[in-house]
Amino acid sequence: MSRKIYRSTIIFTLVIAVLLISAMPAAANVLDDAQNASRYEQGGIWSNVLRPYAYYPNAEINLPDTAVSEQVVPAEDALVGEKLFAFASSLNTGNENVVAGVFADEVLAYPVIQQPSGSAAFVSTQDDVVTQFALAAQYGTVGILAHNFLAGASFFDLSSGQDLYVVYGDGETAHYVVKEIREFQALQPYSAYSEFIDLETNARYTSSSLFYEVYGQNNTLVLQTCIAANGVDSWGRLFVIAELAS
Repeated sequence: MSRKIYRSTIIFTLVIAVLLISAMPAAANVLDDAQNASRYEQGGIWSNVLRPYAYYPNAEINLPDTAVSEQVVPAEDALVGEKLFAFASSLNTGNENVVAGVFADEVLAYPVIQQPSGSAAFVSTQDDVVTQFALAAQYGTVGILAHNFLAGASFFDLSSGQDLYVVYGDGETAHYVVKEIREFQALQPYSAYSEFIDLETNARYTSSSLFYEVYGQNNTLVLQTCIAANGVDSWGRLFVIAELAS
């Protein structure tokens, strides 16, 4: 299928996703089944280790009589590995092509649900559950969306250089490292055509240019939620951007 998307579609889809990942009153944190079904229909709100050997074609092989050193895994790393393994095992669905969870030691460990077909702005309203941004996947990016009054609150606890792991349905994991955290103010928080200002550089972005800036990079993981400020729940946007570890 062609990866080309018409500009109008990008603007419409992104704008909804970017603008509507906003906080809702605490009393509305849980929707009843009828409300949730209605939201779905309407589109929601936005190692193998190989030992080296030598080959001597015309002589006897004499390997050095030395002990093979074993790699020592720091206790802390081993503990993280155990926790990650346990988390991945709890999410195993057998589907290697579907993102099932996201993990950062001591910060977050959330199952990931997919957006319903045709609902590119849907974001889960369940506690401790995040949503994969389907449109971002078309650009080679794993996009994770969450409300700032739910799972998204923990995104603010992440920092540059931190390890993040994406867990797939077959239990396999992909290792990412946070390379930057970016914050933007939405000039019109509730407008479908709001422009944004980078809080660090003061650069101004349209909704579509912000999408390409954040999600148009291959092999990246992006966690997105809203920033509440000045009494406005969706005053701005937070993007935690991580790159695939080599």
